[in-house]
Amino acid sequence: MNLASRLEDTICGIATAPGNGGVAIIRVSGPLAVDICKQVIKSFPQNFSYRKSFFFHFINPTSKEIIDEGLFIVFENKQSFTGELVVELQVHGNSVLNQLQLQILTSCGARLSERGEFTFRSFYNGKTTLAQAEALNSFILSNNSNYAKFAYKILKGDLSKIINILEADILGLLALTEASIDFSTEDIEIISKQKFNEKLVAIIAEIEKIVLTFQSGHNLNKAQTVCLFGSANTGKSSLMNLISKEEVSIVSNLEGTTRDSVKNEILLQNVKLEIIDTAGLRVTNDDIETKGIEFSKKRAVKSDLVLFVIDLSNSIEQQMKLFFSEKENFLNWLIVLNKADLVKHFDLDKFCSQYRIEKEKIILGSALNKDFSIDLQSFILNFFRSQETQSELILIHQRHAEELKKSYNELTTCLALDGFDLEILSIHLKEALYCLQRILGKQYDDDLLDRIFKEFCLGK
Repeated sequence: MNLASRLEDTICGIATAPGNGGVAIIRVSGPLAVDICKQVIKSFPQNFSYRKSFFFHFINPTSKEIIDEGLFIVFENKQSFTGELVVELQVHGNSVLNQLQLQILTSCGARLSERGEFTFRSFYNGKTTLAQAEALNSFILSNNSNYAKFAYKILKGDLSKIINILEADILGLLALTEASIDFSTEDIEIISKQKFNEKLVAIIAEIEKIVLTFQSGHNLNKAQTVCLFGSANTGKSSLMNLISKEEVSIVSNLEGTTRDSVKNEILLQNVKLEIIDTAGLRVTNDDIETKGIEFSKKRAVKSDLVLFVIDLSNSIEQQMKLFFSEKENFLNWLIVLNKADLVKHFDLDKFCSQYRIEKEKIILGSALNKDFSIDLQSFILNFFRSQETQSELILIHQRHAEELKKSYNELTTCLALDGFDLEILSIHLKEALYCLQRILGKQYDDDLLDRIFKEFCLGK
């Protein structure tokens, strides 16, 4: 793709989401943005103002036919998203019409933008760091509000500020090292090994603290998996349909109806969940059902949360024995006491005391009660909200974590060196520095940029 070789082109693309809607924004960026748009805007104002909206008619310059109307805004160099001359055309959101408008713009001298090309130009022109550009894409594609929150922190520059401080600290050590090399023949000590190591340890500790946040950050954007698990005929499929608010699983009084996992992805208050209904656990001679039960156990082990379903109308003791035999394999678990409508009196406090389970980990209800869906959804959401990290900043991109780990390794190598070999120290400090600079895009190659920006959508 090599976007850097095509910076003289004036590009155009639809900046809004694909499909039909009230408004679509067509962005034109590059040195000829205004000249091109003058051809499609009827009566382009001679004395237009930057960053001010103007009503216009969109015309086909060949036939002079008016095909749409809307607003246009011109942004001057350095004040636009890309850092170039930009015209934004706010037109009606009809996908067929918008494609025609793009065709007309390309016939007037523009080129259709590549994936991420507008954001690439923003980075190339110094409007954003590379880390901020990546965060913009993550922010747009975020599956939940928590991930969006941390993507936005990186987008507005929080990570870049920290990396800049670390870079300055390493540059300071490097300057002291280089100066010590220059004055090594004159027996002048610029910095002692002890002072050097103290500064080094502080930088290493800060990098380590940031790297550790990636453990929670890298899973933030995936759908959280919730596995309905338990004995056969406890009402897991009914609960699946209740949570999903649609008929996803087959419900039957016959045991062994669900033989394979049934999945459904839902969005609950900006949290993406993958609900999995599994085969009920029981002893059976049916080979297919036995395989389904094996798959159920594997699903439960891999899930972010297991909802262990208990049928209150059957032997609770036997079901709890099964629960205790399996629960050590679960990452996280909660208990759903189902079919409460079939039990006249149930003492929840006694149950918690008998099995030594916190009341907060249990919900009591019936899958046949439609109102129970609200309580059950809140029960699940409250669990995931309690797991949200309270950190001010976490890493959400693997590339950033890897570069920080490399920098960390170079610095710890400096710390572990025997003696105080200034030449070797200088080499490792430079490598540590380059790792940080690659995060921000101060050091890069075309292949890296292509890999990053091809992940963007068209028009961004």
